Amino acid sequence: MHRPTPALRHSFFWIFQIIVGTICLILSGVVVFYGTHTAAGAYIWLFLAGIGLMMLGAERLISGLTSKGVKKRSRLINIGIGLGLIIYIGSGFFFPEFATKYLILFLGFGLLANGAIRIVKSLKKKKEEGYDYEAMLLGILITSLSILVIVSEKFGLALLLIMTAIALAVSGIQVILAGIRSRKQAAKSQTNSDNLVTKEASDNESVMPLPKDVKGFWKDGSWFRDEHGRYTIFRGVNFGGRSKLPPYLPISPLEVKELSKLDLDDEIHSVKPGLDLLKTSGFNVARLLVSWKALESKPNSDLNDLSEEGKEYLSFLNRIIKELYKRNIYVILDFHQDVANEIYGGDGFPDWTIAVDEEHPKPALTQIPPPPDKKWQIKYMTNKSLKHTFKSFWENDLTNKDEGLVHYPVRTHLEKTIELTVKHLQWLNNGNTHPAILGVEPFNEPHPGLIPKEEFEQKYLMDFYRDVNSNIGKVDQNLFIFIEPRVDWTFPAEGSPMAYGAAPLEIKQSFNMNFIKKVMADKKTVEMKLLTYLPKDPSSISNFDSNGVLSFHFYDPMAVASSFVPIPESIYTYKKQFPEMFRQLHNAAIERGFIPFLTEFGAFQEGEQVREYLNLQYDQIDALLLNSTIWNYDLYNTEELKDNWNLENYSLLGPERRPRNMDVVARPYPMRSSAKPYALFFDVDSKYAAIVLKGKVVSEKPTVIFIPFDTHYTPEFTVWATSSNEIKWDKDNQLLYWQPSNDLQFNYLIVAKGKIDQLDMKNLPKKISEMANNVTFTTFNFK
Repeated sequence: MHRPTPALRHSFFWIFQIIVGTICLILSGVVVFYGTHTAAGAYIWLFLAGIGLMMLGAERLISGLTSKGVKKRSRLINIGIGLGLIIYIGSGFFFPEFATKYLILFLGFGLLANGAIRIVKSLKKKKEEGYDYEAMLLGILITSLSILVIVSEKFGLALLLIMTAIALAVSGIQVILAGIRSRKQAAKSQTNSDNLVTKEASDNESVMPLPKDVKGFWKDGSWFRDEHGRYTIFRGVNFGGRSKLPPYLPISPLEVKELSKLDLDDEIHSVKPGLDLLKTSGFNVARLLVSWKALESKPNSDLNDLSEEGKEYLSFLNRIIKELYKRNIYVILDFHQDVANEIYGGDGFPDWTIAVDEEHPKPALTQIPPPPDKKWQIKYMTNKSLKHTFKSFWENDLTNKDEGLVHYPVRTHLEKTIELTVKHLQWLNNGNTHPAILGVEPFNEPHPGLIPKEEFEQKYLMDFYRDVNSNIGKVDQNLFIFIEPRVDWTFPAEGSPMAYGAAPLEIKQSFNMNFIKKVMADKKTVEMKLLTYLPKDPSSISNFDSNGVLSFHFYDPMAVASSFVPIPESIYTYKKQFPEMFRQLHNAAIERGFIPFLTEFGAFQEGEQVREYLNLQYDQIDALLLNSTIWNYDLYNTEELKDNWNLENYSLLGPERRPRNMDVVARPYPMRSSAKPYALFFDVDSKYAAIVLKGKVVSEKPTVIFIPFDTHYTPEFTVWATSSNEIKWDKDNQLLYWQPSNDLQFNYLIVAKGKIDQLDMKNLPKKISEMANNVTFTTFNFK
């Protein structure tokens, strides 16, 4: 099916955008020069500020009325705040003088609360840590500003006018630039529209035949297929946070920092229940963190051989891979980094890769590594040395005068290290890649540093992936390569006032102050455009036709902000935003012919609504039939240090390895499907689940469905299926084996808890219930 492009639908919308942008600039000037002198000027800024606050009030009200799993006190606070804002701001349209006075007070006390929170947080510290003087000084500055606003009405009014004028001016410039871009894109899209081929068209083509002599998984468009031709879905975890700390392995006691002191076999036995839980929860893949620093702590003098330290590290990693495979868990080798190196509070890069010269001295720290910092992401934006290190890496031109390295090929070293890792793991397994290894992710969350985003993704990042793919292909041509866009592509795109790593309250404010841009420039109200510049043209991505996977992450900035400042959040907003945002993530892969794989997502486990928030994410994963690995599964989470890295607390295992919210994560899904999966649904409350397969059966092997019996369906459950063939139930492994009918266009399998005589279609989503309304089912009961 051919869809008209946005350029064709809105070929002259760019003119309207430029007009609106110009009007915004004019209004900005009116606010500055006449905001306090004329009724028109006052009404302009009151209207804009009022609309933003009334939207906030409505969101708070809906949150208080609809949120589940939240304390009654929090819901009442939301309802009270929402009603107060709506009534108060609404009255301002009729009594502007009244609104102006209290709007200033609102600003003053809001700043006061922000400043006080920062000061209090800066004073909280553990014995071994120092005070957060940066947060303290910022808190004092904000508090001082709030006092000026409260005691001086003129100062507060001036600040409000300045804020409104800046918001108008920024929005106006953004809309004008959007119009100019739209004009250019319209011409380009018109030229290419006749050659546009959509994914829907390719999906209707005949099923790709099974390759000859295939021994593992292979790529069919946007799907993994197994050796029998069955469509495969991977669900799993990132394993895990412990890998970011010496000795950089997911299984090692916290007090052990050196490989020589690690008795891995003994520790594996100690954590066996935690490993077994992976299988009983239905996980069939783990994204296994690999540390470049552990592999190449010093620059390898011979780029064709790993150091002895690196080989020893891989021998431990190989033992863990085998232990996971005993539980039918495959692995993705993720060469992980976060803000490069421990000196920045991160992990991954060896010490010698830090760029050090006359203009960029090595960071001077009183403590290495620095104390845990929950706001570590902001260093991507603020740390000059870090940005220069990344630039040096991507340009493959490192100077580190402390190490005596000048114009050193640093990126080449990682590319070769990845190749040698695959090669040495083969050597450890009698010359063959271990069957558990699904593929390689060469770089976690790439950041451009000082390189422009578009140039970075289209040139430097793609060159890196091509080089790695070529190197891996020399060793094993059957491994998948997990290609990740730049780290901040899932944040609002192009000119948003919210910068990556912004302070929590700045993030919250940006969603309200960006009203004009979202409506007029992006033509959206609740949606955000996610933009990556990774190329789409076949000539640029043909290297990955047979093994390309798009690895993308998603962390909602509002939810992350709430982990810093405990302000009740609105699941209602996420319910509106997430379907569109996850669709964009999925489509970014489809447009490039890659397999979509959500390799990181999750939530802080201390959040009041964490269970509902996680469930909402998994609803999108089910709806789009995504492969996914949740962050994080940490065998060593503690009350004090959480996941033991920068005080993050995402792990599905809490202190003493207690499972957290596993009932949301453990869901029915088709691990291997003998016809193409079409729809997947699970309701965590009613326990109803539905799986729909489309088209002809492509394999004589059965469809294998994970049923979380121990978590959701004990002591018995009912299955309705569009096949009279016997369905086999493997209770020990919680697997259902089903052979769908080859005579039907759609095959359905529906699951419910208990022994139920009548299928209730009301428990299924409308899309599935309408399709299956006149279908004949065979009923099965299992214990």
